[in-house]
Amino acid sequence: MENKVIHINIRPFNCEVCGKSFKQRNDWSKHMRVHTKEKPYKCEVCGKLFSQSSSLFIHWRIHTGDKPNKCNVCGKQFRDKSGIKSHMKTHSGDKPFECEICGKSFGMNSSLKRHIRTHTGCKPYKCELCGKAFSVSPRLKNHMWMHTGDRPFECEICGKLFGVKDYLTRHTKTHAENKPYECGICGKSYTQNASLSRHLKKHTSDKPCICKICGKTFEMEYILQDHTNVHNGDQPYMCGICGKLFSQMIYLSKHMRRHTSYKTIQV
Repeated sequence: MENKVIHINIRPFNCEVCGKSFKQRNDWSKHMRVHTKEKPYKCEVCGKLFSQSSSLFIHWRIHTGDKPNKCNVCGKQFRDKSGIKSHMKTHSGDKPFECEICGKSFGMNSSLKRHIRTHTGCKPYKCELCGKAFSVSPRLKNHMWMHTGDRPFECEICGKLFGVKDYLTRHTKTHAENKPYECGICGKSYTQNASLSRHLKKHTSDKPCICKICGKTFEMEYILQDHTNVHNGDQPYMCGICGKLFSQMIYLSKHMRRHTSYKTIQV
């Protein structure tokens, strides 16, 4: 007589809120925190709270800089497995996340969310010193060096400094010999498609941002905003060292170089 093993899928722990069932009490307890919003796990560095210890563990890598998940194709590293899983779609060409406004597709949901802000104008990351807002957090971090003068990431090839490591990584690619994105008009090549797109605007004279006061046009919204400050007399950019105010970011940037060069002379 043949012996048969019967697998019984018993899930005795039921959620009274949504009806989902679990095999183990521990899994049920974790799930219930979704409904109760309970977050018992606290980061000792920044105070952020989490509902699960595993989420706190992954978050902790932000402070330590630990990125154990490495892409076998390009070598880029990630803090968690979900990050590298989404990243791999950039190599496979799979772009399941489509913008409902313009139809552009993305490999990662986070990239789609950032893109949508270009349509909505949403800029949730605001500088507490000058009030300037940004659509993504790295731009805010890079902006802060203008107030603090802190740019710890240096290019080993040309010496250019950056406030954000990701911007240094992006910049380093400009030194690479492989530049597959070529301009069909002048033949200039770039390492990134985004850089080529910005360059093409110089040929097409595509400047969609118009000043309502004088009619001058600009390629980017943030350049228009700085230009408008001149008309309004606004000076939102403050030097974090001497307190001097400026109407445009470029003027503050030039001013900050005086402080950094002065420090070099003093040394």
